[in-house]
Amino acid sequence: MISPSYQWLVLVVHVLGVTVWVGGQITLATLVKTLRDNSDGILPLVARRFALTAWPAFGVMVISGVLLLLDVDPAEQGTAYAATLAVKLALVFVAAIAVLAHSMSNRRVIIAIGGAVGLLSSLTALALGVLLAA
Repeated sequence: MISPSYQWLVLVVHVLGVTVWVGGQITLATLVKTLRDNSDGILPLVARRFALTAWPAFGVMVISGVLLLLDVDPAEQGTAYAATLAVKLALVFVAAIAVLAHSMSNRRVIIAIGGAVGLLSSLTALALGVLLAA
């Protein structure tokens, strides 16, 4: 059996954070219409409760991502790796800002755009992270 390493543990924690952040967004997005149509006023309560899990997962994701980067020299990986990493990091930033706007706004258009941009940028960052690890 392969022995687990520190890097493996950090990667597992990182993937767990990504799973909660992205998977939670997908799950909540699929429930929005049902919650809105069938339970008067419950959607904001569910969203706030989800945020209590999602934002700590985002923090875990960022911290573990930094720890993973400490073990990689992007210069050794080449310019394509560095460019992909830069785009991924920019998308993580965009996701955080979009989801923050989504969760803090009372305007339906900001809520909708923030949620959509947050999910799409999170999904794209996830795909680029897999590409970087492959």
